[in-house]
Amino acid sequence: MVQLKLSEDSSTADNSSAAKKMDRYNSLVTFAPFVAGDINPLVPIEDIPWLDESLIKHGFTFYATHFNQSMFAIILVFVLGLPVKSVTSVVLKGQMGDPKNYFSRYLSTLKLNCEFLWFYFDKKKAYKTYEYVRKQHNFARNFYTKPSTKPIQPKDDANLFVEKWKEEISTAVSADLNHIDTSSAPQHLLTWKPPLAVSQLDMALVQFMFIWMFWGFPKLFGIKNRVEELKGIIHLWAIHGRMIGIQDEYNICLNPDPEFYDLLTRNFLIESLKNMDETVITVKSTLMGALGARIPFMTYKALMYISLRELQEREGESLWRIMSFRDKLSYRFLQGWMWIARQNLVLRFLLDIPVGLWTLYQFRSHAFTEIKK
Repeated sequence: MVQLKLSEDSSTADNSSAAKKMDRYNSLVTFAPFVAGDINPLVPIEDIPWLDESLIKHGFTFYATHFNQSMFAIILVFVLGLPVKSVTSVVLKGQMGDPKNYFSRYLSTLKLNCEFLWFYFDKKKAYKTYEYVRKQHNFARNFYTKPSTKPIQPKDDANLFVEKWKEEISTAVSADLNHIDTSSAPQHLLTWKPPLAVSQLDMALVQFMFIWMFWGFPKLFGIKNRVEELKGIIHLWAIHGRMIGIQDEYNICLNPDPEFYDLLTRNFLIESLKNMDETVITVKSTLMGALGARIPFMTYKALMYISLRELQEREGESLWRIMSFRDKLSYRFLQGWMWIARQNLVLRFLLDIPVGLWTLYQFRSHAFTEIKK
């Protein structure tokens, strides 16, 4: 997996030491699962003591000039970045099996991300968005007072994929990632029985997924060697994490450390991908059923194959063998799409226009549907 070095200064070198990395990781694994995710009081954004205006500017500039890549990253977050069962049970419980609900969830996440970024212009409006998100998390925590004891059960009439297909995906992905050592993964946290719903760990992992796509796949998203952009993106998510309730000690976007991120990648993301069960795959593939109806050239296997290639810098041979002609064609198309997105500003802008219009249309259609209900 290609990664950018976040810094060469002495502070980052200290944070990258093996002892500090393990202390930080052990604290996250040992204590964060038992602490409510929004325990930090909500404060005005400008009162955050470590807020850095220069990093905010770098991060916002990247999002503003790479709209298409940002959209693609959010799709990958749902397809690749939600294999952790405890997170899946909280994020998508109650919506299982209905593509319309999943697409609504995707649009909701996209809309909230846009509103998060709006604090660059209007901090009061962004503050109201954070209040809303906290209310949703509080509702989820109160609703799920007991930890999940079994996977979510898909509705029979909405289960779009046969069992053999799900088993093939799980087996292929596991085979392609089996060479990566994840023996130190905390297995007791990677089950359907989280110690606490919407914990600090859950929040930190979701936060990590959104920055991980850019940190882990810099070439795919065209970040190249512009370290200030990457640090800016991570700092934006440090602010988002603080505002939605993550304590500074569990905020993985503070003091970014590539070695620490690599540990989280191996022990949570990759280990969970190796052990995807029927429910996790149904969660992802049902979302792709909804996205595929609106973006016909995009398939689940193609997105997963791109992710596996970027993740380990080698072919996902097992997955490639079970991909259909349409999946492989989708992969080639997505390759070309992202190649254009990595070019100069003019070409990126020409690609951003249809993507932006599509997004606006989906927002308006979704809002109209909600009003009709």
